[in-house]
Amino acid sequence: MLAAGWTMGIAARIRGLVLVAVSLTAGVIFVVVFWGYGTVVNHVREAGLRREVELEGSRIQYRFQSLKNDVALVGSLPQLATMQTATDDVTQQRAKDDIAIVLTQLLKRNPTYTQARVLSGTSDAHELVRVQRSNGGVLRVVEEELQDKGDRDYIQLARQRGPGEVVLSDITLNRERGKVEVPHQPTVRAVFGVLGTTGEVTAFAVINQAFDEAVQSVVAGVDEQFSTFIVNHNSDYLVHPDPAKTFGFDLGRRFRAVDDMGESWPDWTSSSVAGPSCWQQHGAVSCFERVELFDPPDSRFVVFGISSADAPIASRLDRLALQAAGLGLLLSVLGFAIAWRLAGRLTRPLAAIATEAARVERGAVDVQLPVDRSDEIGVLSRSLSVMLESLRTKERELNSTNEELQRINEALEQFAHAASHDLREPATRIAAFAELIERLEDKHLSEQGKDWLRRMGQTARALLSQVTDFRILTGISDGQVHWETVDVPALFEAANAQWDSAAARVELIVDGDPPRAVRACKSLIEAMFRVVVEQAVQDCQSDHLRLKLEFDDVERARAWVIRDLSGTHALSRSSGIRMTLFERIVVFHGGSVRRGEDSGGVWIRFSLQSSHSHDAGSQAELDGSDPDAR
Repeated sequence: MLAAGWTMGIAARIRGLVLVAVSLTAGVIFVVVFWGYGTVVNHVREAGLRREVELEGSRIQYRFQSLKNDVALVGSLPQLATMQTATDDVTQQRAKDDIAIVLTQLLKRNPTYTQARVLSGTSDAHELVRVQRSNGGVLRVVEEELQDKGDRDYIQLARQRGPGEVVLSDITLNRERGKVEVPHQPTVRAVFGVLGTTGEVTAFAVINQAFDEAVQSVVAGVDEQFSTFIVNHNSDYLVHPDPAKTFGFDLGRRFRAVDDMGESWPDWTSSSVAGPSCWQQHGAVSCFERVELFDPPDSRFVVFGISSADAPIASRLDRLALQAAGLGLLLSVLGFAIAWRLAGRLTRPLAAIATEAARVERGAVDVQLPVDRSDEIGVLSRSLSVMLESLRTKERELNSTNEELQRINEALEQFAHAASHDLREPATRIAAFAELIERLEDKHLSEQGKDWLRRMGQTARALLSQVTDFRILTGISDGQVHWETVDVPALFEAANAQWDSAAARVELIVDGDPPRAVRACKSLIEAMFRVVVEQAVQDCQSDHLRLKLEFDDVERARAWVIRDLSGTHALSRSSGIRMTLFERIVVFHGGSVRRGEDSGGVWIRFSLQSSHSHDAGSQAELDGSDPDAR
C-alpha cells in the first residue's frame, strides 16, 4: 500500500504539472488571441473611423461650397442688373422671366435645392422672383403669393456682411408664414448681396437647400453599421439616428450632444482641438470633427461624427472567444491524455522499486531491481542494490556488536551488583559506629570531635542513600519504583534540613506558588534535590549559600528553575557524580536539564515529565494537577 500510494502520488504530480502547463498555455493563447484581436480591431476601427470622418467632413464642406458658388452665380446674373435699371414694366418683367428660367434649371439640376429666390434690396426685402419644388416638380410662384422677408435673420446677416458676400443661415426647420412647415424640412439658406450702382445692396439672391437630403447624398456611402451625427455650434443635434432628437430647439425640446456624451464631448471652440477626436463609450467607438461651413469671421460651425456600434464587433469577438475556448479545451484534453500515458510510463519502474523496497521492509532477501536500465532509474536501482548489500553487512556487524555489548553489559551488571553490595556494607558499619560513638562516648568528645562525628554519620547515611538510588536507577534493586504524588517544593525545603553547619549554611527559597502535586518517584526526587544541594555546598566558597526554586511560567507547569542567589557561581562549576546522578533522575522522569547564567545569577532549569504510559499519573504531572484529587 505504501509503494502504490508513493508511485500514485508521483504520477498524480506529473499529470497535474502537465495539465497545469497545458491549461496555462491554452489560457495564455485564449487571452492573447481574444484580447489581442479585440485591441487590434478597436485600433483599426478607430483609425478607419478617423479617416472616414475626415473624408466625409471634407465632402460635406465641398457640398455646401457648391451651394455658395451657385447663389453667387445667381447674384451675378446680368438679368438682375437689367431688372434693376429697366424703366418700363415690359423690360423688367422679361428680366424676371429670364431669372425664373435660370432658377428653374438650377433646381432641376440640384435635387437638394427646395427654393431659389431674388429679393429686393429694400427694407422689406420683398420677393421679386421665387421658384420652388412642389409635388415632385419645379414651379414658379405667382406674384400674389410672394412674401416680404426683411425680418428674416439671414437677410439681416447678409445686410451686415454687405454686397458681394455669401452668407449661410442657421440650419433650422423651414417656416412658411412664421410657422414650422409640416412635414419638417431642415433647411439652410445661402444669401448673396447684389452690388448696385450706388455701392449698396440692391437685391438678394437666396437658395434654400434641404439640409438632411444634402447630407444624405454625401454620406450615402458610409457603412450601414455606422451611425452619422451632425451637431451645430450650440451642441444641438441636426442629424441623429433617432430623428425625434433632431432640431429640438425649433420644437421646444432640446437634445444636445454634450448631454449625451458627457465628459467625452470636446470643447470645439478651443484651438487645442485640431482634427478628429475619437473615444469609446458603452462599447461603441465614436469620431467627430469640426467642419467649417460658415466663412470667417463667422463663429458658427457644425460637428460631423460617425459612431461604430459595438454589436457586430462584439458578436465577432464572442465567436472568436468560443473558438479560442474550444481550442484551449482541446489542448487541455490532449495534454491530459499525454500526461496520463507519460506518468504511467515514468512511474511503472518506480512502482517496481517501491514494491521491492516494501519486500525488504518485510525481511525479504531476494530483491529484484531493474539494474540493467541505462537511465536514471537504472542508476537508482544499482545504488539501492549496493546500499542494500551494505546494510546487510552492517546488520551482521551490528548483530555481532550487540551480542558483544550484551555480554559486557551482563558482566557490568554483575560488577555493579557486587560493587554496590560492597559499598553498602562499610557505609552501614560506619553509620552504625558513628551513632554508637555519639551515644556512648558523647561525654568524652570535644565539640569539634562531636561535629566531625556528626558529619561522618551524615556522610555515611548519604552514601547509603546514594547507593540505594543508584541500585534503583540501574535496576539492580529487587524492589519496584513506586510512583506517587510528590510535593516538589516541600522536598526542596526538606533537603536543607541536614545542612545546619555554621561553616556553610544553606538558605532555600521557594518563589511564588508553583504546582505542588506532581506524579514522580519520591525517593529519587529526594535524592535529586539532595545531590544538587550537596554539590552546591561543596563548591560554595562562602559561608552563606542561597538557592531559590522558581516556577517557570513560560512552559506552563512543566519546568522549575534552581537559581543561585549568593553570587558564588557554585552551580555553574558543579560537575561530577552528583550532577550526573541529578541529570539521570530528571531524564528518568522524562525531563531534561539545562544550565545558564543571566542578570539574576546562575541557574539550572529542569523538568519532570514522566514518559511511563502505564502510569495513571502521567497526565497529572504534565499539567501540574493531582489525579487523586479529581
